[in-house]
Amino acid sequence: MASLSNPAAMRQPPSRHRQAGAQSGFSLLELLIVLTIIAALAGLSVAWLDGDAGPTLDSARERLRIDLERAAIQAMEQQRVIGLLPGATGYTFVTRDAGSAEWQTLEAKALPARQWQLDIHLQRDPSAPEDSMVPWLVWWPDGEVLGGHLDLVSGDRRRRLVIDALGVRETMVQDATERDDA
Repeated sequence: MASLSNPAAMRQPPSRHRQAGAQSGFSLLELLIVLTIIAALAGLSVAWLDGDAGPTLDSARERLRIDLERAAIQAMEQQRVIGLLPGATGYTFVTRDAGSAEWQTLEAKALPARQWQLDIHLQRDPSAPEDSMVPWLVWWPDGEVLGGHLDLVSGDRRRRLVIDALGVRETMVQDATERDDA
């Protein structure tokens, strides 16, 4: 009761230790923030651990598919014949001038020569030309295409692209391990 009569004592806030019912610990908001951060980090770590750190056959197929679509567009935009010439470790786009029978490497930023990051080789159906300097696929400026099926093969895994006048499509091909299980 003495503190009520003393005005200076009333102006001072009571210390945290003297508050009636004071609790120590974390607020609900602090706990929710910490749990949200932990959940986000756990989600990122699971995605990182689950994902393949290196290149995959599917990523190589996707890169090739994008390049093939670009080749068709470039042939029409630049009004030139463009071909795909595979190599032992990748592929190159080539072109030839009107009236010329000789193919030259295409110098275009949109269609650079690519190297496989895996042990991949291409197979063509119908079979590839015997001459190694003849492109497997050819796009003409009017939209025509000499297409076919390209199989990307790495070990016993295989991915297929179908190239025709309708564009580039992915199709399902059973891997050797899937055929053995069937």
